[in-house]
Amino acid sequence: MAHRSRQRHYDPVRAGVQVVGTDFRGIQIPGADLSYGLFDSVQFHGADLKKVKLRGAWLRKTDLSKADVTEVQFGELPYVTMDNAVETCIFSPDGKYFAVGQRDG
Repeated sequence: MAHRSRQRHYDPVRAGVQVVGTDFRGIQIPGADLSYGLFDSVQFHGADLKKVKLRGAWLRKTDLSKADVTEVQFGELPYVTMDNAVETCIFSPDGKYFAVGQRDG
């Protein structure tokens, strides 16, 4: 008798999907197209999201900690809300990271 893997796979992944409060810890969906999906309070902790397309996706309170997001395609720059005016902004040479400075520290 063959041993079945207990790894979780999610087959009906498609663009525009709406998911709220779902636990997808450890899910493996490399290369999936989740563009314009709505992911509100979703748990992707430790997930394999390599090369996933997340263009225009809503990721409100979504946990991507320890997830493999290698080559994920967000398709837009991140949006950051600051309480005060930004005095300075610097990007890393590879363009992956940035830091901002405010007068209040």
